[in-house]
Amino acid sequence: MKKALNITGLMLIVFLCLISRLYADQQVSVAIFPFSVLAPRASEKLADDLPLMLKKNLEKEGARVVFVTDYTDKDAWDAARFRQEGIRLGVDHIITGSVFMAGQGISIDTEMYNTYDDTPPLTFYSRAEQMEGLFSAVTNLTRNIIGELYEKRIIANISITGNRRVDSDAILRAVTSQPGDIMDPEKLSTDLAQVYQMGYFDDVVIKKKELDQGVEIIFSITEKPSVRNIKFTQNRVYKDDELFGAVDTSTGSILNIYKINEDVEKIKRLYTEKNYHNCTVTYEIKSLENNQADIVFVVDEGDKIKIESITFEGNTYFSDKKIKKTIDTREKGFWSFITTSGDLDQTELDNDVIRIESLYKNNGFIDVKVSDPKVEMGEESISIGFK
Repeated sequence: MKKALNITGLMLIVFLCLISRLYADQQVSVAIFPFSVLAPRASEKLADDLPLMLKKNLEKEGARVVFVTDYTDKDAWDAARFRQEGIRLGVDHIITGSVFMAGQGISIDTEMYNTYDDTPPLTFYSRAEQMEGLFSAVTNLTRNIIGELYEKRIIANISITGNRRVDSDAILRAVTSQPGDIMDPEKLSTDLAQVYQMGYFDDVVIKKKELDQGVEIIFSITEKPSVRNIKFTQNRVYKDDELFGAVDTSTGSILNIYKINEDVEKIKRLYTEKNYHNCTVTYEIKSLENNQADIVFVVDEGDKIKIESITFEGNTYFSDKKIKKTIDTREKGFWSFITTSGDLDQTELDNDVIRIESLYKNNGFIDVKVSDPKVEMGEESISIGFK
């Protein structure tokens, strides 16, 4: 047993070593040299401050950074000399640069050499209109360098294609990714879902176009058809004009499934108000030419149902008959087909709770409590219970 534990422990140590070695192999290492400052009055402090800001930003992204301070003749080096120094320092890349100051403006030019191949150095540029914008300029510079170091791409532009009726700015407001960001597939997937959720599109595809500096993200849109006509079938209680006035979808608008589903609920509420509680509403979309469609709301009104019984539980002092006279809700009677007796009005039902409590309190039952009424919808009738 002890031997097995020792073997297990040894395997765990080996595994952790391999993981550490793997992480070390994947970590990017960079050496940064002091920047040259080209200005009427050169600032040695700025020559160190800029690389140190860059160092701090790169380390936040997980890079191992060596800040080199003991070289004064680097301006005379060629690419081979930089690579030689990179090998000696044990880093993957060397970054060097210069700062040019004119008036309030600051321009930062950098070069990044790959230690292990002879490709030309990559160049990066950033600018601040005044000294207060220096931090932002270095942040932008870091973002571009990180994009290359970790083989990530910087979003240079975001564009919309294929939309004819929905404004591009409206679509872009649903997108959280922004130009200047490092391209994040997970974030773009969220953006794709958010554009879909606008409800105006049959299809949305994200395309990527490589540019000299970064990548362009293209949202390729296929719009839903526009609504030509709105129709209603099988409705008898309400006229077409009454139902049309209740829905938000309008002719000429872009077909929006979310809005249509809301319209279905609005139509059902209309029927509920007239005690057609078993009413069901569905819809059909009939495709037409020129990217148009008709929407047909299919109404199954069902039968009008009324309150068959009202019962009470827990009352001993007052009879059911007495309490029924106190409330406004009524059971259906012989003349219910031409009167409102038996109609279910939720507002009045809620008020009936207050009426019952008032009846008891006015007769000395100060601590009386009445629960919310229990409403049971049947196929042909409604039952209500007060406790």
